[in-house]
Amino acid sequence: FPFLHNALLTMRRNGMPWTPLVLSIGKNVCPMLANTSELNGYVLCVPYLERLLEQLQRDEPESVKQIHTSLQKNTASSLHNGNNNNNSSGFQTVDTTFHRWGSVEHKFLINSKLYALRDVLECGADAFITDTDIGFNKDPRPFFAISGPKGDVIAQNDT
Repeated sequence: FPFLHNALLTMRRNGMPWTPLVLSIGKNVCPMLANTSELNGYVLCVPYLERLLEQLQRDEPESVKQIHTSLQKNTASSLHNGNNNNNSSGFQTVDTTFHRWGSVEHKFLINSKLYALRDVLECGADAFITDTDIGFNKDPRPFFAISGPKGDVIAQNDT
C-alpha cells in the first residue's frame, strides 16, 4: 500500500489530467484509499479479485490451480483468525510479501494486469497501466506520440 499511496499522491500533487483507476485484488485497498484524506475524490477504486478469478477459471484453469496453494495458505491464516469467507479470503489484508520474478504469484499479478487492461478497454476507455511503485511528475502521454506504425496496445515484453 505505501507504494500505491505515494504514487497516487505524486500524481495528484503534480496535477495529472486523469482520474486514476485502481482495480484492487486486496479487499482492504479500496477502504484504505477512501479513508486517505489527501486522495478523497481523486481515485476510483474497484474491488477486482472475484472478477479476475472468474476470468482465470474460464480462460486459464491451470493458473487457478497454481495460485490455489497460495490462496489456501492465506485462507488458512484467515480461518485461524476467525474469518471464514470464500477463496478470496487470503486477500483480506494488504499483502506485503515480495514474490520473486517468475514465481506463480508474480505470474498471477502479471495476468491480473492483462485481464484488467482488457476489461477497461472493453468499457471504451483508454488505459495506461503501471506498477504501483510508479508515479508521474508530468503527463507521460506526449512521449507515446511517436512516428511509425500505430497500434491499440503498446507493451513491454519482459515478463
